[in-house]
Amino acid sequence: MNVKLLFAAAVGLASLGASAATPHPVGSQIMANGFTYTVAGENLFPNGDFTQGLEGWTNGTYNPCGAEFFEVREGGPNGEKYLNALGNTGSGGDATIRRNIQLEPNKTYVLSFYHKGNGNSEYICTGLVNDLTADPGAARFFQPIKSDVWTLSGVAFTTTEATSVLGIKLGWLANNFSATDFFLAEVAPCATLGGTITKDYDQRYIVKSENLIANGDFSQGYEGWMLGQYQGQISEEGWDLLENGPLGAKYICAKAGGGSGGTSSLIKNVKLDPNKLYAFSFWYKGVVAGNSRVTLSGNENTDDNNKIFNCDGNANWKQKTMVFRPTEARPYLVFNFAWNEAGTSFANFNLVEVEDALAGKAFRFKQKDTGLLWSTVALDDNNRLVVADPDQEGYEYVFLVDQSALTAARPQALNLTSADGRTVCRRKDTNKWEMLYADINRDEIRAMFNVREHAGVYYVYNHDSNNILGTDGLTHNSYIFNDKGYGKNVEGKFTAAVELEEVPYAFSNRWVKEEAAEAEAFYASSENVGQWVPEARAEFRAALDAAYDVTACTSVQDIKDKIATIAPALEAYKAVLAANAGIESIDAANAAAKYFDINGRAVDAANLQNGVYIVRQGNTVTKVVR
Repeated sequence: MNVKLLFAAAVGLASLGASAATPHPVGSQIMANGFTYTVAGENLFPNGDFTQGLEGWTNGTYNPCGAEFFEVREGGPNGEKYLNALGNTGSGGDATIRRNIQLEPNKTYVLSFYHKGNGNSEYICTGLVNDLTADPGAARFFQPIKSDVWTLSGVAFTTTEATSVLGIKLGWLANNFSATDFFLAEVAPCATLGGTITKDYDQRYIVKSENLIANGDFSQGYEGWMLGQYQGQISEEGWDLLENGPLGAKYICAKAGGGSGGTSSLIKNVKLDPNKLYAFSFWYKGVVAGNSRVTLSGNENTDDNNKIFNCDGNANWKQKTMVFRPTEARPYLVFNFAWNEAGTSFANFNLVEVEDALAGKAFRFKQKDTGLLWSTVALDDNNRLVVADPDQEGYEYVFLVDQSALTAARPQALNLTSADGRTVCRRKDTNKWEMLYADINRDEIRAMFNVREHAGVYYVYNHDSNNILGTDGLTHNSYIFNDKGYGKNVEGKFTAAVELEEVPYAFSNRWVKEEAAEAEAFYASSENVGQWVPEARAEFRAALDAAYDVTACTSVQDIKDKIATIAPALEAYKAVLAANAGIESIDAANAAAKYFDINGRAVDAANLQNGVYIVRQGNTVTKVVR
């Protein structure tokens, strides 16, 4: 099977919010491991929506769940029933809930479910085991992220002959941990170009290219894959080429251990564009932790030990997805898998160019609970980031989601930019959220963002701290703050969920005009001397007016490019004035008079119409009316 796929079709993403009352039908799409897959079978998870109470679920000792530890409530993320934990007495006792499900070997499945609350993530795990009573803890391959809001998590996994039982265990649960809509089905891959992948499951990217790794699915055997230290192509001497890997694809399996350049080593590199964002994914199993790494390198022959991912030890098939941006100094993606033991396996290498699904679009951020809009006070000097009633005079409500100022260290981050080019940021010196025109300077501010979807609504996260931004949600002109600092002062009132309304976007020239203030002042003050060189003065005026024309600007960088034209135009005008400032020797009486209109354009003195003109004769300039 030629699997060039795995990066998803964007259609069907709405199905992620479906409850068990509307399960994912065969042929629809579902997201997991950062990809969208096609559902290829019926839901295999009985009572995953808790419509039958706790039937089929057991506690940590495989006995019925007690009412003193668990209850089923109404009002889940889509209005459905959900499980709520009432205690946290251990990882395997009465306060643990679990389930094991028998599956078919050598098939790929997706498990997804909604969850929220502060359970101990170490004991909330999923693993593949060999019987219906085995504990999945030692064989875990997935743990959902912690979240205070309803979050849809999912994982794709592949069973084997030895491990075809899926085990789920939820232990050490705080009394606010909740979960619902467990869905489990066999899946198949989806198409690549134009599809969608995710980071942390809820930050989405659009795929902009086909797979950039030649023979990433091993459909052409060993072609293009090299031994460590580039000592020739891999072969059957060190690797078996096998069938029935993840999603039915071929895969390679090491025959025996070896060094960094042995017959069971593996290395490959791809040169990338430092100005683009990429997503890379592959499946692996049987890897010794630390021996297999993915790096960005400055040359094609070594990996420079600049790791962006290091494989962990995992006995079962596991898929890894990463989003990254190369640099000018390190444009090569190198995967160097060395010291592989017998049984170490790899499959389905995929590398594609991506862009954030929200980038380049403009939105109004509406607080779900209050109807207030995120805003910037545009017409005063406070540069405040607030929430306000819609359509308040002097406020701006539209934000461009922009990626133009990002770095390789923060490839997934976004900027929120107002129509005049100011960027939302929190200054380190004042600790306040403000709107600044200046370029992003990591030494002075703490703000790049992720906009993530949870159960149909969005949350804005500080990229570096992972704090959620919001307000007390009660009053017009409330300051924006985060849930880990100021938010503690309004516990129970904090409002963070927002709905995004995409709207048209056009930059204003306010920033450009502010940056041109000095040039405009010089233009005005040089009126008298400028009349000596009307052509240069007219060119300078035209340069300023061209800078103010931002109708074609589509990004903050375009605005910066406009601003960058002002200083050279000013210097050129000053140079012309300086070169003509010493003309004192012209005999005004004998020099020919030259006429200019009020815009500085030379006109024919023999054909003057009625109007106001500037006359220059030698070093004398006068204004005449005809």
